[in-house]
Amino acid sequence: INQIYKDLKIKNYIFEETSDKYDVYDYPKHYLKEVNYAWGFDRKYYAKLIKNKLDLRIKELFNYKNYRIEHIWLYETPANSANTNSKFHVDNDEPGAKKCIVYLSDVDHESGPFSIYDKETNKKIVITGKKGTTIFFDQNKCLHAGLPTLKKDRIVLSFCLYPTLRQNIVYQTNKPLN
Repeated sequence: INQIYKDLKIKNYIFEETSDKYDVYDYPKHYLKEVNYAWGFDRKYYAKLIKNKLDLRIKELFNYKNYRIEHIWLYETPANSANTNSKFHVDNDEPGAKKCIVYLSDVDHESGPFSIYDKETNKKIVITGKKGTTIFFDQNKCLHAGLPTLKKDRIVLSFCLYPTLRQNIVYQTNKPLN
């Protein structure tokens, strides 16, 4: 947890205006002012942590095949944050992708819990939990949203996973935000 608080202070944002190597999109920079969003931390540290703690569960998602962690986000949403992602949406990532959210603080109804919308029952399902609660979902099919933080902060580690045929994954230490 000490490493997380240390990394939340890192704001080493790297932006690419154009690139022939990457798909570059216009990142909503207002988000960086509204949420304590870390960037420039050691991605390899978190990739190793994820592998050590969640490797078997992740492999189950991909029928025991190998995977790669494409994106790693670390952020703290302050209480009464103007920025909420409370509209239900899908992410439209590449096919086969899965997303994981790990609560790094206790999350209840006042600290902006993750929620999904069940189209079959027409109900919103709110997921609260203690620090360490881990949620896997298909962000391309599952309507989801982060509810507003009312009275408490929420700290989350989130990452996007993709199936891969590679046996050895080499992670970049730094990666452009956009």
